[in-house]
Amino acid sequence: MTAQTIPMDKIVADHKDIQIRRRLNRDAISRYADSFKQLPPVVVYDIGNEDGTFILVDGYHRQAAALALGLTEMQAEIIPGTVEEARIAAATANANSGVPLTTEERNGAIRLLKATRPDLNMADIARLMGVSRDTVSVVMAVDKTRRTVAPMLPPFKAGEPPIADQLSDNHIVETLPLKGDPSAQAEVIAAAQRNGWTRDQTRRAVAVMRSKTVTPQDKRAVLEGRYAPTMNADGELTRQPATKSEGGSKSQASLADVLASLASMAAQSPQTMLALLQGVSQDDLAAGTAALASFAAVLAEAQAEDVEDDDDDDQ
Repeated sequence: MTAQTIPMDKIVADHKDIQIRRRLNRDAISRYADSFKQLPPVVVYDIGNEDGTFILVDGYHRQAAALALGLTEMQAEIIPGTVEEARIAAATANANSGVPLTTEERNGAIRLLKATRPDLNMADIARLMGVSRDTVSVVMAVDKTRRTVAPMLPPFKAGEPPIADQLSDNHIVETLPLKGDPSAQAEVIAAAQRNGWTRDQTRRAVAVMRSKTVTPQDKRAVLEGRYAPTMNADGELTRQPATKSEGGSKSQASLADVLASLASMAAQSPQTMLALLQGVSQDDLAAGTAALASFAAVLAEAQAEDVEDDDDDDQ
C-alpha cells in the first residue's frame, strides 16, 4: 500500500478503545528521532470520522518521535475499515513491533482481541499475537478468577476499581494454584491488596495456604499481615513478624515521607543514598510518584555535582 503524507493533528494516537500501550518508551522515541528518515510509515485506519481524523494502529513510538522533532506531517499508510478492524490491527501489530509490549500490555491486547472477536478460540488468538496457547490460557484463567472471586471480596471504596482489579495479572497468576478453593483464593487476593504484597510474597502466601503443616491460626496470621509468608526448608511457618514492607498499608501510607527523606539524603550524600536505594522495590517507588519526582530531580543534580568533582580530581 502506498504511503501518503498526512498532518500530525489528524492522527489520533490515544483512542480509548484501541490504544493498548500504557506508556511509551522514552529511549525508543529518542532512537527513532535520531533515525527518523529511515523509519517506515505509520499505519492508520480511516473509520469515517467526520472530522477527517485517522486512528493510529501501528507506529506509536514513531508518531511520538515525529512530535518530538516538531514535525507537522508524516508518512502513513491509510487503511479504510471499522473500529473493530482497527482494534485487531493495533493488537496484532504492536505484539510484533520493534518495541516489545510489557506483560500487562500484551495481556490487554489478548483481551482486546477476545472482546472484539468472541468467535476466536485460544489457538487463534495465540497465532495472531505470536504467543503460545498457554499464555492465552493463563490470561483467560486470570479473568475467570477475577469474576469468580469478586463476590467474595470485601467492598471497595467508591471511585476505586474492584479489589481484584487493583492487583496486577502477575499477582493473580500466583493465586491460580488455589482455584480449586475460590474462598481461599479470594482471601489471598484480598490480603495481597491489603498488605501490599509483592508478587513473590503472594506466591509464598499461596504456599502457606496450601501447606498441610501450617495451622489454621498461623495461616490467618499471615493473611492478616502479622506473620511474614515465609516457611523453612521443612515446610514450617517461620512465624517471623511481618516487616513494614510486608505489612502493606503502613508502608504505602508513609512511602512519600520515605522518598522525601531519600531526596534530602541525596543532596547531602549521594553515595549513601544510592546504596540504600538498592533495597527499594519498583512497586514501592511507583506508589510515591510526587515524592519520587522531587527525589529524581535532586538525585540528578547531586550526581552531576559528583561527576564534576570526579573530573576535577582527574585533572
